[in-house]
Amino acid sequence: QSRRAENLYQTFFQAPAASASGAELETIQKRLRAVYAANQAIASERSLEKVFDNIMSQVFSLVKAHNGLIMLKQAGSEELEVEYVRSTESGSQINVSSTIIKRVYEEGEAIITSNAADDSRFDGGMSIITANITSAMCVPLTHQDEKLGVIYVDTRGTANAFTESDLEM
Repeated sequence: QSRRAENLYQTFFQAPAASASGAELETIQKRLRAVYAANQAIASERSLEKVFDNIMSQVFSLVKAHNGLIMLKQAGSEELEVEYVRSTESGSQINVSSTIIKRVYEEGEAIITSNAADDSRFDGGMSIITANITSAMCVPLTHQDEKLGVIYVDTRGTANAFTESDLEM
């Protein structure tokens, strides 16, 4: 699925349905705590490395990702550079989907895919096949209308690892 990032922001903060179960309300509360903790880190921390670490810690506490990274646009260009990496697979080279990252950055779309190799939006991109990426999520980082970069997470061998509410978070 692809959604404009600003639409995700609007739906994330909607009140839960009156019929929401206790488990759903607990999940919503956990997500709001994570967003609050990440916001506190952004507002109070001076080290970008620590901000990125805190943000990715919150993401990994809520979703079953194997790999995650933050990429930022470099000054004076549209090139993205990896600024932060986290992986549950110690010591291994992290290969990510350049196809997904490029689309998210250029189009300003938030993307979730549950079976990346078979997803027609990516036409069997080599990075998806080579890295054995099954599920992936990527969201643009923006400030006002300026593109700053992307946050990307993926899984290897786990289909349907992420949900729409994970993407919203």
